[in-house]
Amino acid sequence: FFYNTSMSWASRRRTTYLLFIFGGLFVALAVAAYALFRPVPSCENGARDGNETGIDCGGSCRAICTEDAIPPIVRWSRLFKVTPGVYSAVAYVENTNQNAGARFVPYSFRFFDEKGVLVAERKGTAFLSPGGLSPIFESNIETGQRVPARTVFSFAEEPRWERAASSVGLLTVKDKILSFDGPLPRVSAALQNTTIGSFSNIQVVAVAFDADQNAVGASATLVPRIEKNGTADIVFTWPEPFPSKAVQIDIIPRIPLRD
Repeated sequence: FFYNTSMSWASRRRTTYLLFIFGGLFVALAVAAYALFRPVPSCENGARDGNETGIDCGGSCRAICTEDAIPPIVRWSRLFKVTPGVYSAVAYVENTNQNAGARFVPYSFRFFDEKGVLVAERKGTAFLSPGGLSPIFESNIETGQRVPARTVFSFAEEPRWERAASSVGLLTVKDKILSFDGPLPRVSAALQNTTIGSFSNIQVVAVAFDADQNAVGASATLVPRIEKNGTADIVFTWPEPFPSKAVQIDIIPRIPLRD
């Protein structure tokens, strides 16, 4: 019996070559299929992928991770009598993040009487502008016959921060005048837009302070639109006198965050 070793070796070599070829094709097809069907990194897919530093936040995402932002600071909150049984309230909230803002942050004002009993509550949502004060104002708070003595303001959840440019200085307030119609206070001013863009739905909040820096009154008005290089007259009135003499007026325009 004669065994042809040369033919056996050639057969094995061909088989090895074929295995290499088919293996290479399989790997190439697998890589192509993975590239074609793998999930594309996204900032809205509920997973940490791409260059994100958290789930759908950080990296190139618009959303900023909570741990990378500074929580807002509630400087103070206060209630103001408008007419018997009707009040307004304001909270001074500071956002020290220079390039981050938040939309639709849920909050609540709670009002207690001298015995600590809850008199009324007002809930809402607010946006926080980057790098500045965000006065949050509520009006027409009815308490009936009960008299509130203390105000507590709080956020219901952590803000969802996003990258945003500061709006400080885009609109300026000039020509502030505090006058009186008899005993009733009146504040007038001009809101000036010196930018090359227009702004819509601008809430402007006015807060009056006495000589001891106590807030003695607050009001708000809405400017529907102000064009580039334009000016809008704004007026604030109160139906009752301030509890003490006002010597300073803060007027703060609230520019909504833009997409």
